[in-house]
Amino acid sequence: MFSDPANGGDTKEKPFRLDAIDKGDFVAFLKILCPRHPTQWGIIPRNPQVPDLGLTEWVSVLKLATLWQFDEAKKIAIYNLNIHTVCIPVMRIKLARTYNIPEWLMRGLSTLARQRESLSVEDVDQLGVEFSLKVAELRGKVLGFKRANNSSPVPVMSLIKEGFPDAITTGSEDEDESTDAGLGRMSKRRRVLLTRRNIRLA
Repeated sequence: MFSDPANGGDTKEKPFRLDAIDKGDFVAFLKILCPRHPTQWGIIPRNPQVPDLGLTEWVSVLKLATLWQFDEAKKIAIYNLNIHTVCIPVMRIKLARTYNIPEWLMRGLSTLARQRESLSVEDVDQLGVEFSLKVAELRGKVLGFKRANNSSPVPVMSLIKEGFPDAITTGSEDEDESTDAGLGRMSKRRRVLLTRRNIRLA
């Protein structure tokens, strides 16, 4: 698809179409890729000139940066989402499994294993029944260890690795559908073309 000139993308008269990409996701991605001022594109996440996006927009950036392998954009999205999702462990876990962010998976599971509240119906909807059952089992092991070893620290990370050896995935079913639509791994030439203004949004 990307190597065939017949698909367009080289001229304004024949733009490269991104029909499988959500317009909102792409607009958020462009705010990072093509900021109003060139100096805004900072590789260092703490650069104050990086656009201040909301939670949903950063998720959109993470989604497309992962899909198209824009590594620096993904790093910036992860940094900012790390701030936004610090108190939302279930969302962290979902993003970690979808976009292959191992450290978020471990942190999210660690938080759920220690918190007093059980998973809500909404949490189960987000994580899926099978995964939620594993979380419940993990919480049971942590509680059991606490009761049996009052003075010993709970080996939460070891319990997580034991219960979730295959928890990390490289993409969700939705992402696979986008890849099947021909928008998976872009060539370097197509990444450059994306920065032009001759792209027509779906």
